[in-house]
Amino acid sequence: MVTIDLVLTNVHNEKIQAQARPFDPIQDVLSYYIDWFPLMYNLAGQPLYQDSHWKITKYWEGIHGLTNFDIIIIEAQNRIQGYVTIKLDHIDIYKQKSVYIPFVATAPWNRNLTEKETREFTDIGKILLALAGLNGYKNQRAKSIELHSLSHAENFYKRLGMVETGNLKGRMKEFHLNESGLANLILSSKRYIKLKALD
Repeated sequence: MVTIDLVLTNVHNEKIQAQARPFDPIQDVLSYYIDWFPLMYNLAGQPLYQDSHWKITKYWEGIHGLTNFDIIIIEAQNRIQGYVTIKLDHIDIYKQKSVYIPFVATAPWNRNLTEKETREFTDIGKILLALAGLNGYKNQRAKSIELHSLSHAENFYKRLGMVETGNLKGRMKEFHLNESGLANLILSSKRYIKLKALD
């Protein structure tokens, strides 16, 4: 994973410079506990989100340095705005090279917990999936994405063109994005991702 320049759009429709970069095992674990973790639970210690229970920093540390995994961090204004973990040697339901995404999440301040709240930055989840697809194609010539979705995110993946495969992981449904869907996702994200290859 190389560092890629991004331009994000904030709630005021302002353009903010950002980066998609590799995982830093010291900086990012510390940032997660300072910025993210306190916002994942309410004052009574109850989880606010379906992914609040994820032990993501342990997972990051476990896959860091493995050649068949990658971690992409979106950073802006000195904070992690989102992350995606990628398994690069995945074979999809059609027996083709694919990217599998074990975990993907946007920062708590980029989510709508209630109707009155607005995201600090928009489209972070979409950008993360596009980056995962670009990474998989560059490294493995993978032309699809697969993942298992938490129930609250299913409609988001459907809006991106992903379809249910019928496979389950516990209660989580598996979703697949084919080659044309991935191409459309990447092209629709080019206003955020500053790569000459996308121009």
